[in-house]
Amino acid sequence: MKDNNVEQRVCEAKEKSKESVTRTGTFWSFGLVGGLGAFALLLIIVIFIYFKNYRKKMKTLTEKDYENAAKELGCEVAAIKAVAEVESLNGGFQPDGKPKILFERHQFHKFTQGKYSAANPDISNSRPGGYTSNEHLRLEKAAKLNRTEALKSTSSGKFQIMGFNFAIVGFSTLQDFINAMYRSETDQLKAFVQFIKSNKLDDELRDKRWVDFARIYNGKNYHINKYDVKMANAYKKYIK
Repeated sequence: MKDNNVEQRVCEAKEKSKESVTRTGTFWSFGLVGGLGAFALLLIIVIFIYFKNYRKKMKTLTEKDYENAAKELGCEVAAIKAVAEVESLNGGFQPDGKPKILFERHQFHKFTQGKYSAANPDISNSRPGGYTSNEHLRLEKAAKLNRTEALKSTSSGKFQIMGFNFAIVGFSTLQDFINAMYRSETDQLKAFVQFIKSNKLDDELRDKRWVDFARIYNGKNYHINKYDVKMANAYKKYIK
């Protein structure tokens, strides 16, 4: 009986030893997998941040972009920057990546012959105004009524080009114009250059005749918001 007890204890010890080894192996396996998983997650986050910043950088104008546009128009970089500052406070995009826009309800009213004005005076009205901190929401509301006319009634990007100008700024369709406004500030600048050339405003911009420039660029009521004065003041900031 004594020998049998000894043999039994030896067997039990061996089983415990095997179990201990198995648990240790499992622990290290999970530890290795967990470590690799954490590293992979960290790597994904780093890559995401990098490409997000890269994309943001690619959307933003460079000094070379300004110089090329100024050369094409025969004007100063400072003049173009002055227009950009007044139109969009320099940035063509919101923090969420959407282009900065203004929905012009009086244009929507005109394009739709006042069809929606009685029921929706906030987005369709003979008088300008009604702007909010979320212009995309106003655009979306109008687009549900008439998408094409809503997009034509919206100014977009760094230079706030109106949608109804899509053809004269070099686009065959309104949607192509909208896509460009979402793509980058470089595309927005190209549209601006084409707008200036199509409206023969390069002389006014070159000579800094801000009253004459604003009358065409911002419309006959430019003086209400003092666009000419604001651009003249902004220009002074960028003169080197």
